[in-house]
Amino acid sequence: IGYLLARLLRPLVKKHGELTPAQQAQQIARETEKTDYADMNEEKPVFQMMNSYVLGDDLYTHSMDINSADGTYLGQCGLEISDTVPVFDKPKRVRAIGVWLFGLKFKETTWAILMPPDAYDSEGLRDRLRVKGEPVKVEPNLVVEIETRELRMHVRIVKAEYGQGATPEDDYYKNLTLELAVWPKIVAPE
Repeated sequence: IGYLLARLLRPLVKKHGELTPAQQAQQIARETEKTDYADMNEEKPVFQMMNSYVLGDDLYTHSMDINSADGTYLGQCGLEISDTVPVFDKPKRVRAIGVWLFGLKFKETTWAILMPPDAYDSEGLRDRLRVKGEPVKVEPNLVVEIETRELRMHVRIVKAEYGQGATPEDDYYKNLTLELAVWPKIVAPE
């Protein structure tokens, strides 16, 4: 059990004080400034966070609870690797990250698949990923809206850096920093 635990945790700890990709991503997210919706005369979201992916974080997946101001559970949102360039070496070369929003009342989940521009331009790759969610070409400062019948989420592309694979559709993320903000929608009683 100890051996398996050490093998599992090994990617989270590096020698000589170096930060792992997951730790680098956490640091980037902490240091990135969130949007101040009050300054924009907009309603404050019930959920807001920064999130980063860094090349080498092969286990990248996050899910977070969404609660109202009074603590009522409304649903969840999350991010995960949706597609990688088919190579046999490490680290994985991630060319699509899925962002999802789940609303509790209607038990529905909506997805957007974030892709580097060159990977997005591959119609075959887009069609293959469309079964999971709507493919989106990532561009800096783009805001992607994801909605369920009861929640809406803004996913703002803060920063995106790409690596190039053997073909354009093999382009992958070196770094992707996102801001997630969620608001409840007014739902008519049934």
